[in-house]
Amino acid sequence: MKVGIILRILVLLALTPALCSATIIDFYTDGTIGDGDVYAAVNVWATSVVEMSGGTAYAVNLNNSSVFTMYDGDIRFVDLGDDTTINVYGGEVGYGGLNVSGSASANLYGGTYSYHIVAAESGAVHIYGYDFELAGSYLSGFWADGTRFDDIYLRGPGTYERVTFHIIPEPATLWLLALGGLLFRNRRK
Repeated sequence: MKVGIILRILVLLALTPALCSATIIDFYTDGTIGDGDVYAAVNVWATSVVEMSGGTAYAVNLNNSSVFTMYDGDIRFVDLGDDTTINVYGGEVGYGGLNVSGSASANLYGGTYSYHIVAAESGAVHIYGYDFELAGSYLSGFWADGTRFDDIYLRGPGTYERVTFHIIPEPATLWLLALGGLLFRNRRK
């Protein structure tokens, strides 16, 4: 797996001039990635917790029991292994995809996925939203905040079996439930 990661980084370095000035960063403690940060590779180790609120990382590699939370920004590909976790609320995971293996888990609450999601070994993918539709290996639906997503490619043998769909009621349904509860409460008085 590590040889594949190194080869991807070398290819990206050869093909992307912007990467010539980008650095590789290793997080052994908690950290952040923000607007204006550009990294060729981000390696997260041990039990570190890293939050991304902007910027660009061409490769994110999670190791050991680390946690990566993405609110915004751009990642070309993500590799999760060991007992790691990624939480994605926004931003874009691009052309290298999201690869989940080992006992890792990916929790997807939002964002854009330009290529694929692969889950292997005991890797798990949790998708939070509603109105999910599967056409072949392509998933569409709505995130919990009502944002539509289309054509997330669930790639590889066994990936679909490792995906758990968490149905979050759409916003209008939540309002109707709240209104019904208020009416019921007022009626009992």
